[in-house]
Order: sequence, then C-alpha cells, then structure tokens
Amino acid sequence: MGVTQKDIADRLGISRTTVARVLNNSGPVDEGTRKKVLKVARELGYNVNPIAKSLAMKKKMYIYAFVVKSYNEKFNSEIIRGLKAAYREFKNYGVKLKIVELGAEEPERQFNQIEGFLDERQIDGIILTPLMEQVKEVIKRFKDKNIPVATLDMDIKGSERNFFVGPNYYKLGRVAAELMAKFIKKEGKILVISSSYDFYSVRERLKGFLDKIGEYSHIETTGPYYEYSLEKIYDITRRKFDKEITGIYTTFGTEYAVKALVDMGINREVIVIANDLNEEIEDCVKKGYVQAIVYQRPFMQGYIAGKKMFDCIFKNMTPSKDKYFVGYDILLEESLDNVHKNILEL
Repeated sequence: MGVTQKDIADRLGISRTTVARVLNNSGPVDEGTRKKVLKVARELGYNVNPIAKSLAMKKKMYIYAFVVKSYNEKFNSEIIRGLKAAYREFKNYGVKLKIVELGAEEPERQFNQIEGFLDERQIDGIILTPLMEQVKEVIKRFKDKNIPVATLDMDIKGSERNFFVGPNYYKLGRVAAELMAKFIKKEGKILVISSSYDFYSVRERLKGFLDKIGEYSHIETTGPYYEYSLEKIYDITRRKFDKEITGIYTTFGTEYAVKALVDMGINREVIVIANDLNEEIEDCVKKGYVQAIVYQRPFMQGYIAGKKMFDCIFKNMTPSKDKYFVGYDILLEESLDNVHKNILEL
C-alpha cells in the first residue's frame, strides 16, 4: 500500500487536514509547516493522485508561458506545439495554460508585462524565455511567493528559477565546429558571423564553436563579426568573403549567408553548417548549399517544460535536475524526411 496523507500527518504530529491543504494547495498554511510537509512527503515517497487533487481544488491553476517570437517561425511554432502537447495531458486536472508571445527585440516589454502579471493576475507557475538580465528581479519575486519559474530555450545566470529546459548551446557550437572540420578535411579558413544581441544562446553557441574549431591546427578563422539583423548577415558575408574562405558559420540567419554566396556565384564550394531548421534552410540543404544542420528539438523543449511545470505546481514535485538538456539531432539531406515524420507522430 502506498504512502497516505495520514502517514505524513502522523510523522509530523499534525492533522491530516493540514497535510491535505499543503499537498492540494487548497488552503492557508504557514510557510514553515508547508516546507516540513513537502520534505516528509518526498522522504516517504508520497505520490499525489492527480484526479483526487483536481476534485479537492476549489479554483483553477494557471501556467503562463512567455515565448519569444523570433524570425524563425518554424522554431516558434514547434515550441508552442510542444507546450500544447503537454497541456493536453494535464488540462483535465483544472490547470490552464496561457501562452504570451513577444518579439525578441522587446526585452523591456517582457519585463514590464511579467511584472504586471505578478501583481494583477493569478499565476501558479511561469515558463519564460528571458530577454534581459533584469528579469532576475521578477523571478525572485515569484520565488518569494512560492511560484515556480522555468526558463525555456535561454537560461539566465544567477537567477532563482527552479529549472531550465533547452539545448546545451555550448555543446551545439562544438558539434557544429566538429562537423565543419570533418567536411573541410584539409586546410581551411572559416568566416564566423554572430548576432550583436547578447543572448545566452548566441553567446554559448559561439563560444563552443570557437573553442572546438581552435583544436584543429589546419583551420583558421576570421571574425567573429557581430551584426544585429538578418540583412546585415547578407551584407557582411559579401564584404568579408575572400577566395581563401572554405567555410561559413553564423549563430543565426544562415540562409542569408547562403543567399550572399549564391548571388556572388559561389555555389557549393563553401562548407556551411546551420543551427536551425526552417523552410529556407531546408531548401538550402536539399540544393547542397548547407551540408548539415545541428537541430535543437524545439518541440521537446516546449513539451518537457510544460510537463515539469505541471509536476511542480500540481504534484508538488521538486525538479530532479537544475537543467534539462533536450539533446540535438544532426540532419543531413537524407534525414530531413525522418525528422518531419517524427514531428508529425509526436
């Protein structure tokens, strides 16, 4: 027989009603008692019965997901699809998922909106892709109110978030560099272009690429050159390209670098490794302009974030990890169809 709420109450010498209030989030309990109940529940291996808890709850619970709307619509839609897939599994337990989309160029608006939601709306859990360091202040306020916070796709160092879900961007950069070196084989020179936005994902991916490519004595790099827009990637590719360049690596907007190569009449002579998957990059792979993609599994990012947040707010489960890395896929022309097949099946 499993552990019951009465077992927890007997261990602590308190009433079963108090234990039920803590485990079901159904009534006021002082913070010290709440922590003791959750600690003993974990020690005894107590598992919340979702159906019983949903019946005991007197109000709905709300998870808010703040998703960044970047230029890569396919990436965004897969993150949202993953969140919604997780939601379908817990929506019958009285939990609601609200998705808020904001542009990557709107960090202050994100900060103000999250801060406003904290003061004005019922929020029981929050999933967000942080766009500025100041978001740490709001995360701390959520924590002070015992509201769990997960960062999605991009992490923020020094914050008090409960867990992170996303790629190991440093690892992705290293994998891209290794692929580049294997495709080049002989002596080569890599043009490196990065975003001027100081995002965690960009910074870590670039560091990983440069650290790994530096291990190959037969390859040198020029750059990184920092730009803030997709059009600028096209321009800088044309300006910085010379006949010694054998490969191009960009932390975002790879398709714009490819367009510059095509317009210069340099078809398939330069090795290009991409980080993301969208219709334009997929077309580049099929035409031989991009040799490989290091795919970030955005669907799984959204799905795992949604599932783990549900466990936090509904089952009172402490995340077993500080970071949940979703892994990656190396996509070549022949494996593109398989990725689409897997996406449709999930």
